[in-house]
Amino acid sequence: MSIEIDTNSSTCIFTHEGTRHEWPITEVRVSTDPEARMSIIEKGELRKHISENDAERLVAAGAEDGRFHLIVYNE
Repeated sequence: MSIEIDTNSSTCIFTHEGTRHEWPITEVRVSTDPEARMSIIEKGELRKHISENDAERLVAAGAEDGRFHLIVYNE
C-alpha cells in the first residue's frame, strides 16, 4: 500500500479494504505492531500496516511518531 501525501492540504490519502481515506496528517499516528514487527498507521479504530518508507514520510510531514524499537535477544 502506498500512501499519498498532499503537502498543499496537509493530508494523507490511502485505500483500506476498498475505502478511500483522506485525513489531516496531524490527526494520524504512526505506531509499531510488535507482533508483526511493522509500522502501522492509526486513526480511531483503523490500524493498517505500512512500509517503513511510508512511515518515515508521514512523520516527516507532521504525523505523530509513536513507533518504538523492538530488540530481540538470542539466548
